[in-house]
Amino acid sequence: MLAAGTSVVHRVNPGGTRGLTPSSFVRVAGSVRSVNQTPDEERHMNGHRRVGLIAATAALAISGLGAASASAATPDTDSWTNHYDGPAVDCPTFTGYGDWVINHRLTVYFDSAGNAIGDLERIDFAGRFYNPDTQTSVADRGTKRFLDTFADDGSYASTVMTFVRLDRYVGEAGRTVFGAQDENGDQAELRSVGHLGFNDAGVAALCDALAH
Repeated sequence: MLAAGTSVVHRVNPGGTRGLTPSSFVRVAGSVRSVNQTPDEERHMNGHRRVGLIAATAALAISGLGAASASAATPDTDSWTNHYDGPAVDCPTFTGYGDWVINHRLTVYFDSAGNAIGDLERIDFAGRFYNPDTQTSVADRGTKRFLDTFADDGSYASTVMTFVRLDRYVGEAGRTVFGAQDENGDQAELRSVGHLGFNDAGVAALCDALAH
């Protein structure tokens, strides 16, 4: 299973407004959607992780107000890169670490009045899982894409997430559609296709590989 710090809990990032902590998968000021998720975590979009993107969207909207009269519908785009190296997966006799470089690109879309109506976030990551005691490692890379629409009150009306992970043991690919944000800030899964890599068999195989 994933290390205790790797649940989808999104709060202030100690590395800064755009720093990455994959062990907790912060999404602050448009930070990161999770690099690793268990099947249960994929079923619900956690409300706390969405707050950061709303803040990022608002910041982009404010920064674009000066140009709104000339081109109100022009999307705003921001890009940044983070690095994470730390606990990532709980194995029977040790804690496996992850070391990734994560690139983000967030585009926010506006209507003719300058109101944010949706966003597209693209994330790609490349790195490895490794045993910090032996330095045995497994290459790991992938992409995630989130297409969001906003309700009039600024909450999330819908999200479509697509993902691909290239990894010998926890490889995955799929597409998941989430519904509107509820009063708790969560988005329930409506439908999904594909394969999640972080199941019991996949994690056990990864741990076994790292143990040697």
